[in-house]
Amino acid sequence: YDLTGEDITIFQYEPASAFEHDDFQGRINKRELFQDNNQDNIDHATHVAGIMVGDGTRNNSYRGIATKSEVIAYESDIQLALELEYEYEKAVILYGSDLASNSFGITPTTPNCEDLGDYTTISRSLDNLINGNLFTKKIPVIFSNGNERNIGCSSAYNTSQPLASAKNVIAVGNVNSNDKSIYTTSSWGPTDDGRIKPDVVAPGCQVGGDGGITATNISNGYTSMCGTSF
Repeated sequence: YDLTGEDITIFQYEPASAFEHDDFQGRINKRELFQDNNQDNIDHATHVAGIMVGDGTRNNSYRGIATKSEVIAYESDIQLALELEYEYEKAVILYGSDLASNSFGITPTTPNCEDLGDYTTISRSLDNLINGNLFTKKIPVIFSNGNERNIGCSSAYNTSQPLASAKNVIAVGNVNSNDKSIYTTSSWGPTDDGRIKPDVVAPGCQVGGDGGITATNISNGYTSMCGTSF
């Protein structure tokens, strides 16, 4: 493909920030002090960043999609809608983000399974910023739909995580890359108010093989991960 993502800035919103892998060296711009030092979360963010903007410097077989794009990183430690609005405003208005990737969720656990599929105050804030009701600039906002089906709350339908249940976000589900079947835990709709989710699906796992999608890791190499994030 000939698309490179040049002059495009992606807002990556996750609990941790990506490791400075050679495949995107100097293109991850942290705009706050990240408090999360959990290695699994850093590895997750590094993997997502490699899929988005990795240029294959260390191995061209594992290059990402937008190989010349820049990333603006903020820590997704939000508890209130106002926190999300504040950090999105900085990423979009101050630093010029053109779209937003959100590979995190507020994951309900028993006995709070009724939170799945909810339309929350944070969901409303997401819809308002996508529509341009909060800022002068409209941007696409992508969310992983969640990995809650048949685990935790032990349900198949109505298992989309709350932030992916916003009306205007692009919620992404997970299919196996080699046979296009829906992965076992990829969350399904409908939302509580009857809307279809996810909006689209993309490869996030694999039947057999290494079981997932191979991309950058915190050892400056590559590894396979599986889930709606990828």
